Amino acid sequence: MPRKNLHITYDFEKHPQPLLDAMSKNAGRPVLTTDGHVVIPVHELQLVLIQDKFKEAVVYPEEFSLPLLAQQSIRYGVRQFLCFHCSNRICRSLVVPDVYRDLSLKLSVGIMLTSGVRTISPASAYIGPRFSKQVVPVLSPNPNIVTVAKELSSVVHAHPDGGIAQHCAAIFRENYEIASEARGERLIVCTALTECGHRGEGGNVPAVVRIFQLDTEEKRLQWLSK
Repeated sequence: MPRKNLHITYDFEKHPQPLLDAMSKNAGRPVLTTDGHVVIPVHELQLVLIQDKFKEAVVYPEEFSLPLLAQQSIRYGVRQFLCFHCSNRICRSLVVPDVYRDLSLKLSVGIMLTSGVRTISPASAYIGPRFSKQVVPVLSPNPNIVTVAKELSSVVHAHPDGGIAQHCAAIFRENYEIASEARGERLIVCTALTECGHRGEGGNVPAVVRIFQLDTEEKRLQWLSK
C-alpha cells in the first residue's frame, strides 16, 4: 500500500521484514517491494474487501502465503495462512511460530462476530501502541497478578471514513503466551467458559459446564484449580 495513504505508528515498517524473508524462502524467490510502499499482512478472507475498497493496493501472488496459527478460532481447521492468503480458521489474532518468537499479529477480518465486525478501528490502531509505550511503563501493577502484553506498532489506512479504513489495518504486539508453560501458567480463553447456545438438550448451559459435568460451584472450583 502506498505509504502516503497510511497512518503508521512507531516501527511498523521494520516488523514485517522477517515475514518478507520467510515469504521469499517459501516461494523460492524474493518478495519485490516498491519505494514509497508498505507491506501489510492481510488475512485471506479480507482480500475481497481490500481489493474492493482500496484500488491502490497491490496484492502478492498466492505463492507468497505463509502458514500461521490462530490464537483462538471460531471455526474448525488445521492451520492459519497469512500474508495475503489464509484459510480454514477465522481469527484476527495470529502467531507466526517459525518467524517470530516474541511477537504476534492482530489483523482486520470483516466478519460480524459477537459485538461487532472483527476489524481494527483507526482509534485502536492509534491508541494501543501509544498506551503501551507512554502509559504502561509508569503503571505499577503486581506482576504476580497483572501482566500487560504491549502493542508495539500499527498501521491503518488513512481513508477519512473510519468504517472503510478499519478494513486495512494491522498491529504487532508482544506474544505473552509463548512462554506461559515455562512460567508455570495455564492459559484459558475466557469466552470458552461462558460459550453456550449449542443445539440440543442443555443448549442454554455453558458448554464447559455440560461437557465436564461441572454442575456445582465446588466442582467448578476444583476443575479450575486443576
